[in-house]
Amino acid sequence: MHLRELAAQLGVAYDGDGDCELSGVATLARAGPQQLSFFANRRYRAQLADSSAGAVVLAPADRVLFGGAVLLSDNPYLTFARAFPFRSEARSGRRPARTGSPRRRADALGTRARQGR
Repeated sequence: MHLRELAAQLGVAYDGDGDCELSGVATLARAGPQQLSFFANRRYRAQLADSSAGAVVLAPADRVLFGGAVLLSDNPYLTFARAFPFRSEARSGRRPARTGSPRRRADALGTRARQGR
């Protein structure tokens, strides 16, 4: 997903390369060029400065701390958490499945348990 698409989906502004392709999430320290991370605690300034993240969710006041692409949010932690469907798709490579009714889920779990799964 491109940064500009994610920004539109989350209802926040972005700054930097809107064509940045994001395919997952990671911490500031572990993020690579195609991963989204977030910065909400100034204690992690050094990790932000050294991060290779493709994009970081951060507050507008912290924009000067990161030279790469960013999503600008007054509440970076909440915005990052709202990106959860994006995170699930990125991990699995597919769209989240429908869960069905509680009874159907329980029946499926019981069947798997009986089959030794």
